[in-house]
Amino acid sequence: MVICSFTWSSRSGVWARVWMIQRPDGLGSALASGDADDQHHPALSYYTDLQEFNVPTIVDHCSVTDSVVSRNLRNAGRIVPAYTCLRFSLTKHFRYVITELLQSDLHKIIVSHQPLSSDHIKVFLYQILRGLKYLHSARILHRDIKPGNLLVNSNCVLKICDFGLARVEEPDSSKHMTQEVVTQYYRAPEILMGAKHYTAAVDVWSVGCIFGELLGRRILFQAQNPVQQLELITELLGTPSLDDMKYACEGAKTHMLRRAPKPPSLSAFYTLSSQATHEVVHLLCQMLVFDPDKRISVIDALAHPYLDEGRLRYHSCMCKCCYTTASGMRQYTSEFETTAPQAFDDHWEKKLTSVQHVKEEMHKFIAEQLNTSRVPLCINPQSAAFKSFAR
Repeated sequence: MVICSFTWSSRSGVWARVWMIQRPDGLGSALASGDADDQHHPALSYYTDLQEFNVPTIVDHCSVTDSVVSRNLRNAGRIVPAYTCLRFSLTKHFRYVITELLQSDLHKIIVSHQPLSSDHIKVFLYQILRGLKYLHSARILHRDIKPGNLLVNSNCVLKICDFGLARVEEPDSSKHMTQEVVTQYYRAPEILMGAKHYTAAVDVWSVGCIFGELLGRRILFQAQNPVQQLELITELLGTPSLDDMKYACEGAKTHMLRRAPKPPSLSAFYTLSSQATHEVVHLLCQMLVFDPDKRISVIDALAHPYLDEGRLRYHSCMCKCCYTTASGMRQYTSEFETTAPQAFDDHWEKKLTSVQHVKEEMHKFIAEQLNTSRVPLCINPQSAAFKSFAR
């Protein structure tokens, strides 16, 4: 297929410019194009790209964006597939990733005038948690769960994307982990308070924030800086105890203890929406817990009665793991929320010692993924559309 035969629309992303491609037969794909030469952080640019390719490839789940470049982990969830090719020249390096097309994302839906029923919220929340269960079982922390990273198609099928900040869970609590993760509005309090080590509970906090946002159609904790972000959280949850702040740095603890104590105002959750029932607020309160050790896990959240209807609706007509027989009977899978067969192997990270090494590994990785009988992507570099696109 030649690039000039497509209709394009685009939006800029952090990694690249993303284009929606409409084929003449009506089928669609999404293509991301990035300049491989990040002049300020070249090693970080290539490392992030390799990670973006690697995680979805190994995660086989229908709730995670499925990359055709990433086909080792996929099994039953929601990850986005990507067809990848590289075009190298002496002066410039372009990277292209093509994935299945999902027409929107959760952020666009939340800020739109599209009515969101209780059924919508349940099925969205169920798919997010289902995808995260698979990721967490593979010891992968996403670390940037937010509405913009949750792609949605016209049938309300949701997939988790953007693994640029993802990493394998660190079992050694003495080893420090970066705090430069998660978009501020969805950042867990332990990270805001300088915790040197954290767990999958940071993703659960983000989901709780999104849950509240789906109900209220506005960002739950929208502050201008991390300190103000913490203030908004304590206004709702109340001042945490010393035990709740056990992972915080000393400076953050001191700052918190200097403030006048605040009582919890959890009843405010009922004002988010007419859909905020006792069942809704019960689950929301378990997700938005200050102490990560007391925060509900993804597995326990999926077992909450509120999600029973979302699970039933998803597996009745939306999933790929169940099917309808010729007689019209629905044949359900034996396991609705699957787990990874093994932990994600991040050994490749330890071999990355230079920019050139990262480039070589990325090229090798993509070449291995494309070494199949699948018809390769063909781009005509002489077409006017390509020249305009690559400029």
